[in-house]
Formats: sequence, C-alpha cells, structure tokens
Amino acid sequence: DVLLPVDENALDSPHVKAHLLLQAHMGRTPLPMADYATDTKTVLDQAVRVLQAMVDIAADAGGLANALGAMALAQMVCQAAWQTMPQLLLLPHVTPELATAIERRDGGRCASLASIAGMDDSSLHRIFAALNERERRDVIRAVRAFPLVDVRLLLPANTEALRLAPDAEGTLSVALSRTNRPNGRKIYAPRFPKPKGEGWWLVLADGPELLALKRISVAHDTRTDLQLVAPMDLGSYEFTLHLVSDCYIGFDQQVPVRVEVAL
Repeated sequence: DVLLPVDENALDSPHVKAHLLLQAHMGRTPLPMADYATDTKTVLDQAVRVLQAMVDIAADAGGLANALGAMALAQMVCQAAWQTMPQLLLLPHVTPELATAIERRDGGRCASLASIAGMDDSSLHRIFAALNERERRDVIRAVRAFPLVDVRLLLPANTEALRLAPDAEGTLSVALSRTNRPNGRKIYAPRFPKPKGEGWWLVLADGPELLALKRISVAHDTRTDLQLVAPMDLGSYEFTLHLVSDCYIGFDQQVPVRVEVAL
C-alpha cells in the first residue's frame, strides 16, 4: 500500500521497483522480505546523487519549481518521511497520538521541528512529559542535532537594496551563521542507511524563475556570494533568497531581496 500508484502491468520494471521501494521508505512501510531491505539501501545510495543532479539540471533551465521539488524529495529520502507527515514523527519514540496531542497545545506552537529546536531542555522535558526519562533524553539528543541558521544579506552601507545597472552582472553577498552547536558532523537520520553530512542549497529566484544556485555548508559563521544578472528594464524588483536543507524537513527559509535597476 503506497501513496502514489504505479502501473501494475510494469511491476517487473526496475524503475517501478525503485519507485515502490522509495515510497515504502518514505511511508515507513514494512517490507515483506529481507532482500527488499538490501535493495532499498542500494536505491537510497543512488537516489541522493540522482536528486543532486536533478537540482543542477533544473537550475540550468531556470526552473524554480522543479529544483525545489527535487530538494524536497532529497529531504524526504534522508528522513524517511513524506512532507505531509507531522514533523514530530521524525523524533524517536513519538507516536502519531503523541504528535497530535503536542500539536494541539499552545495554538500549534510546538508542531514544527524548527520551533522546538530553539527551546531549552526543561521546555522539551515538559512538552514530551508523556515519555519516560530515557526516551526524553533521546528526543533532546535528536533535537540538538537540528540546525538553527541565521541568514543575513550583506548590502552596501545605508542601503536596503542591491543596486545594479540594466543587464549587468552583480554579486549578492550572504552571511549565514549556525546559532546552535551541532552534536556531531553527521545528520540525524536514523532510517537512512549510511552516515551523511549536512548540506544546503542557496537559491535566488524571481517569481518562478531560478536566477542563481549554490551548494554550501554552514559553519558557525559563513559568508558566500551568488552571481546574478540584472533585469533589462529599469525599476524596483523583489527577488527571493531560499535557503534549503538537503536533509532536514522544516528548516528551509526565505528572505526577500530588493534589487534596484538604474542607470
């Protein structure tokens, strides 16, 4: 039983098999035999590289939706979860019933992983009080692995916009800082079959058009540049800077970028 239907007349196709194994992985569906578990590990190992290539291909074509879709799928593959699943289910020992109960508290303030990642240990012990002491420690250990990243645009002094000439090349400088200290060099992804490092995509977009993309890692303090070409027409524009995780669901950010095109 999978979320997306497949052609039942092509069940002997390796493509259909890979599709089913990926869906079973993200839906956390038990597999009927051990051989399928081995096949799933092979598919997941290849899937990360294929998805990164799909992001690059979409970026070359300027397709924002396709690039963001491939990035979202990379997150789902790493976390073994559909994006529609309650985010709290990504934590150890959390059942659907407990996730629902926590989501209903405080107006839904605790429903997202990003919101609880900024809480102190005592608050987390209170929120997950239904678990025993050992289970709460496991939850806190997982939460402390999640990234909290501050994103700032580095614009010229006393300006709120990037100023460029028509059709001119320009540089958007971005400062990123990890505001919490990671537990280790590898991500929290207990259902992914091999250790994986944390990575990010920086994406600059104008509406549905992808203008620039860069793969980065975020240390305590990181500065990076994105190259872009200004529009041909004079005027004021608002682009969007996306910071997208390659492995975590719920930690993406969007920052508006004002661009003034003038002579």
